[in-house]
Amino acid sequence: MIGMLYTAAMQFYDNKNNRMAYKGRPVMIIGQADESDYIILPVSRVTQRQHLSAKYDFKIDPAVYTFSGLSCISYVRTHKQMIINKGQLSRAISDFRREYPKEYKSIINLVDEFQKEMIKASLSL
Repeated sequence: MIGMLYTAAMQFYDNKNNRMAYKGRPVMIIGQADESDYIILPVSRVTQRQHLSAKYDFKIDPAVYTFSGLSCISYVRTHKQMIINKGQLSRAISDFRREYPKEYKSIINLVDEFQKEMIKASLSL
């Protein structure tokens, strides 16, 4: 499971209907928290470019990463890790770690760098 891209049911607020709803979103699994929970990174199109992090968003262009299973340019949000239950995972998209080991390592290095920066900043408060 580690290194896989999956579709996961992710909760969001539906402004149109004024309620919480679920949508299938791509995620990258980077760890296992326990027997039923996984640590994931969201994978998003990020349509408003001003919301991209030049440092921590890893671009996946399906024209370059043809085995990614993604249909449009997307970004692995390495600074937005989350925990989800395995029941939220619905469909495997691709084994990114196996297909692109060098890029997967770069993604994990970005996660590590972000975590270190966050810890350093929290200790200096």
